[in-house]
Amino acid sequence: MDEKDFEMLDALDKTKNITRTAEMLYVTQSALSKRLASIENELNARIVVRSRQGIHFTAEGEIILKHARRAQAVLQDMRNTLDAQRGYVCGSLRAGVSINYSAYRLGKILADLHMEYPHINAQVSTDTSVSIYHKLCIGEYDIAIIRGEFPWDGFSQKLATERVCMIVNSKDADVPIQELPFISRRTEQAYENQVSRWFREHDLRPDTGNISLGSIGACVQMVEQGVGWSIVPEIGLSKFSGKVTPLSFADGTEFTRSTYLLCHSDIAELPQMKAFIDIARNNAGR
Repeated sequence: MDEKDFEMLDALDKTKNITRTAEMLYVTQSALSKRLASIENELNARIVVRSRQGIHFTAEGEIILKHARRAQAVLQDMRNTLDAQRGYVCGSLRAGVSINYSAYRLGKILADLHMEYPHINAQVSTDTSVSIYHKLCIGEYDIAIIRGEFPWDGFSQKLATERVCMIVNSKDADVPIQELPFISRRTEQAYENQVSRWFREHDLRPDTGNISLGSIGACVQMVEQGVGWSIVPEIGLSKFSGKVTPLSFADGTEFTRSTYLLCHSDIAELPQMKAFIDIARNNAGR
């Protein structure tokens, strides 16, 4: 077995599907199946079983997968140690970034990272903050940029805090919001609880199920088209031309949304991690 085999097994575990794994690794399904059979013959073990629902790792396969991931980690640690001895910043990092944050900040972060540190191999994925947080906790990511409050014992850096605002199309600026459809956004429960609290404190009972979207940008676009009103953080409002009202709770506390950079403490001092952290800090408010 070699590193490509380790990568293949990891991808199979994530996708539970031969076809999707082959597409992810840019190989044919036939080539992947042959390589999997070759590994099974080499180790004299059945790694996976197939069904209509996808593939499932056998007990032996789970053991092989566990050791393959351990070998991957050892090899990457060796590379990171070697890279740290060189005269320039290099090495690899696996980063997960909030899909909403990525829409407004990630492009500049990656452009600056490539410009200043061209030898860093940054493997970046976007997803919901909840999903990224869970993957960070189990070691699928080295570093993450997430929005909202999550418990974390490792390295943590607050990148930004912004106001949460009510937005309305200019033509509806004088219309009572009770008369307009509410455009809700699916996000983590803690944030939705804050929105519900604001509703209760202002005696509002909008229907949150009729229009429920998955991103800040989609909510803003709907409001711009005059579909209704919404509650979104400031990060998505730089080009919005309608009415924007920052929100506060009944006790006077501002309704805010924070973005954090999280990293495992044992690797936070690696040169490539420090480089990514510095670039992210510099772009936090842009």
